[in-house]
Amino acid sequence: MTAPPSTPDLDGLFAAGLDGDRIAYQRFLDEVARTMRAFLHKKMGSDKTADVEDVVQDVLIAVHTKRHSWRPEKPVAAWLFAIARYKAIDHWRSHSRHSHLDIADFESVLSDNQAEPVILNYELERAVGALSGRSRDVVSQISLKGQSISDTAKHLGMSEGAVRVAFHRGLSALSERFKDNDK
Repeated sequence: MTAPPSTPDLDGLFAAGLDGDRIAYQRFLDEVARTMRAFLHKKMGSDKTADVEDVVQDVLIAVHTKRHSWRPEKPVAAWLFAIARYKAIDHWRSHSRHSHLDIADFESVLSDNQAEPVILNYELERAVGALSGRSRDVVSQISLKGQSISDTAKHLGMSEGAVRVAFHRGLSALSERFKDNDK
């Protein structure tokens, strides 16, 4: 009996690539391209080879440019499929005038709830990091780390009232920032 082919350790390859191992990074990108190509061919059909290649290239570019957003404590596959999902949706939207797709065929891609928080957590951390001073520290402690107001006050050497004010100001600043992005 022949053993099944081994699948590469994507997390290990990507981590090694981020640490400067060019060979590991190339193997990682090759494996991602192969996996995405097979997945998208199943979803889009073999008659859409050009579209599949466009999406694969978009995914590889996004993986490379967003590589700093991967969190080593999270599986790289979830992060990859979140990127692939968004790139596929973008592609389908931009080409929807010319093709008709049954949304049910893409249910498994569109309902990947596990992958979504990886991207959302990164975006939230970035937004909180853009706050200034005490508001950033307070919002980070309470919203990102799950600390209570009293624990945050002790940790930062502030009164609980000051923590509440800084927290409110920080959330207001985030709200304004996201409101501006929606326009």
